Amino acid sequence: MKCMNERQQLLSNIDKINISEISEQVIRDNLKIDPDDRVIDYCRQKLTDESCSISRMGSNWFCIIGNIVIPVNIFDYSILTAHVLKG
Repeated sequence: MKCMNERQQLLSNIDKINISEISEQVIRDNLKIDPDDRVIDYCRQKLTDESCSISRMGSNWFCIIGNIVIPVNIFDYSILTAHVLKG
């Protein structure tokens, strides 16, 4: 049986991705997400984008798309935060 790579493992469990209320507000502020948009949908869209680079470091996946980084816990699929990378 072939092992899944980080991208396949995360994307095959995309429906498990979750955000706490506190993290949701931080992410909304950090990424300037419109109040009418759902943060979880925004993040899932970014994670499933073909250009999203996904790698594992310790107990987190780090998902980078454009200038945005979204760390996701590998055990409970929670998005810890998200922020714009400083350039």
